[in-house]
Amino acid sequence: TITENASPSTVIGTLSSVDSDTTDTTSFTLATSGNTDDDDNGSFTISGTSLILNSSPDYETKSNYNIYINANDGVNNFAKAFTVSVTNINEAPTDIGLSTNTITENASRSSVIGTLSSVDVDANNTNTFTIATSGNTDDDDNGSFTISGTSLILNYSPDYETKASYNIYINVNDGANNY
Repeated sequence: TITENASPSTVIGTLSSVDSDTTDTTSFTLATSGNTDDDDNGSFTISGTSLILNSSPDYETKSNYNIYINANDGVNNFAKAFTVSVTNINEAPTDIGLSTNTITENASRSSVIGTLSSVDVDANNTNTFTIATSGNTDDDDNGSFTISGTSLILNYSPDYETKASYNIYINVNDGANNY
């Protein structure tokens, strides 16, 4: 088992063999199986007895890898198929969308401005949106809006001549990560 987004060159495990000739030295190689058992050999390398990852796995793209390993004791070969499973991790959302960012002048208080959405590779996450502090001018007008579920709601009726644009800062949390 490997964790999603593990770094290339990560040692996945240590290979061993059982041989009745205890004086034999076993060498390990990735082998051709003639079927799907070796489909993912290219994603790994073997160095001595270490099975090493060649590239970072992405659970959403591929959750299992099929490899075929040969053990050779100098005279005899024994090959076996293995499945390496990828453990999914909760990755942070990467963007926030707003269905519309235009307010009609004199729109009534409590009007829904637009619907919030997020980009998150973990499709089963429940994302929660909040108005957040940015630490700069990006949040100057946070008090003019509230969020209910995925709806951005107006707190005050806007007057174009007084203020033509608003700066708000929104956070999305997927249960573990913020964006």
